[in-house]
Amino acid sequence: MKTAMIIGAAGGIGAAIGSLLDIKGISVIASVRQLNGYDLSFADMIVEGDLARDDDVKRMLRETADETDQIDLWIYAAGDIQYAKTAQQDSENWNRVFNANLFGAKRTLTASIPLLADAAHVMFIGAYTDRMMMPGLSAYTASKSALATYSSIIAKELRGKKVSLIRPAAVDTPFWEKVPFKLPPDALKPKDVAEKVFQAYEQGLTGLVDI
Repeated sequence: MKTAMIIGAAGGIGAAIGSLLDIKGISVIASVRQLNGYDLSFADMIVEGDLARDDDVKRMLRETADETDQIDLWIYAAGDIQYAKTAQQDSENWNRVFNANLFGAKRTLTASIPLLADAAHVMFIGAYTDRMMMPGLSAYTASKSALATYSSIIAKELRGKKVSLIRPAAVDTPFWEKVPFKLPPDALKPKDVAEKVFQAYEQGLTGLVDI
């Protein structure tokens, strides 16, 4: 049986991916910050920790290594957003968004590398940053842009492994409650994103995967 690890499995997209992978017969390791009553019935294993803390991330991966020999599919689905123009934006919230969207990806991937299968597929959930160059979204757009660059370099470093940056269009998740924009009428549902992610995995798609 293949094993997948989903970082940010409690969120809309992460949970939808986990549920689909479970249906497809893939063992799921779910990484969450806190359980908080989330339905993680799709997970074979749950690890809790703060992605902004190196010690937490290392502990989470040690716990994972105690239960599995390798990870075949690794997905970074954690993320956060903030709406604030520069004059009103404080460093604490800026750092929070970067920790969720970029630094957490680096921390968890670095800690996960020893567990990645030789032909593992690494996926990051990104964004169409070229469409989001809007006032108030500097932290979100800058961090997602940096994630895209990071994923491109990682693809060159992880020889033999597949690396993808999945870029969904607007998705109907609680993110939209944090910004003063209307949800587009054609917004994807998390389950739609999950299906596209699974297709990308099945087909071995690498690089930018726009959905």
